[in-house]
Amino acid sequence: MNKHGGYLGNKEQVIDFSVNISPFGPPESVKQGIMESLEAIEKYPSIDGEDYRYLLQKAFSLDKLDPRQLIIGNGAMELIYLFARSLKPKRVLLVQPTFNEYQRAFELAGTKVEYFILEESSGFSIPEDQLMKKLENLKPEALLLCSPNNPTGVYYEKKLLQRIAHVMSTWEGILFVDESFEEFVLDEDLYGNEESTLFSAEDSSGDNTGSETAPLYNTGIMNMFILRSLTKFYGIPGLRLGYGIGHSSLIEKLLEHKEPWTVNTFAFKALEKIVFEKEYPRHLTEWLKEEKNYLEKHFQELRNLGLIIYPSSVNFYLGKIPGISAKLLQEKLLEAGIYIRTCEDFHGLDHEHFRFALRMRKDNEKLIQALEKLLTD
Repeated sequence: MNKHGGYLGNKEQVIDFSVNISPFGPPESVKQGIMESLEAIEKYPSIDGEDYRYLLQKAFSLDKLDPRQLIIGNGAMELIYLFARSLKPKRVLLVQPTFNEYQRAFELAGTKVEYFILEESSGFSIPEDQLMKKLENLKPEALLLCSPNNPTGVYYEKKLLQRIAHVMSTWEGILFVDESFEEFVLDEDLYGNEESTLFSAEDSSGDNTGSETAPLYNTGIMNMFILRSLTKFYGIPGLRLGYGIGHSSLIEKLLEHKEPWTVNTFAFKALEKIVFEKEYPRHLTEWLKEEKNYLEKHFQELRNLGLIIYPSSVNFYLGKIPGISAKLLQEKLLEAGIYIRTCEDFHGLDHEHFRFALRMRKDNEKLIQALEKLLTD
């Protein structure tokens, strides 16, 4: 049975750090657009979002893509399950620890799921030689990884991902990269040029490893499926909106298995507004930079008290206090009106690991103070 990790109690009295989405909520333009389009519920929405693929293409600098290389989903989640049941691969490899829904989606499709567990001692980085050896031995029909990764916050270099995809192309394997948190990455050397495009022209060939500053879809590598979420960055989890990028033949196969009208009228209206948003991304990025600087300054003080916090490229952190279960920590923090996410259900993590997201300054201050009090009592 599916279970959401967010806090389900009295939200007025508890600050929920477990949910890693924008704390600003949706842009005002999205709210206004939905209010102005209430009468549109009398009509069917676009059956598969074909017209909106052109909008995505223009708005997110995907102009070098053919719209047939894009698919819009009811959140990134729909596209994960759609990919699994459309392709029904015999075997996939998951880079763990990572988002649990990948495993569930493929197991429901009857796929054998194998794991490649990353070591905590190496900061959950990918040992390229070992992964390549595992891939060569298993030859899975798909490799799934999340970059930046949930829950570790680790960003995997694009050149590494391109090399993985190139190796997998020798047996027609597909590299599935979930980039749902890509927009939260601040480092320009990692995130790259926003004016670049993702999956370049379909007639590209050869081992085009591209540049680390160019998004993955600008590589010309054909055997990749790249997943993006608009839910997280734009604070619209109740609307559900995401999109995928891949070769047109793969997208066509996904569309053949996709139910009609899965994306509702209000989600499409939100997309119409989001694509023209300029102030919201700028404001959120400035906030993220300030809050990461604030927290990381205080993390050093907490590390001296025994807290372990792993480096993160995005808007959430993985941590633990050796000798203290995350469940106990969760209960203690809840007494202070703070809720965090325990991570014992992630492969490769244990009962001590927990995750928390960035929130507004007053909330982050309360978290730091509560952790300091627990560590010094």
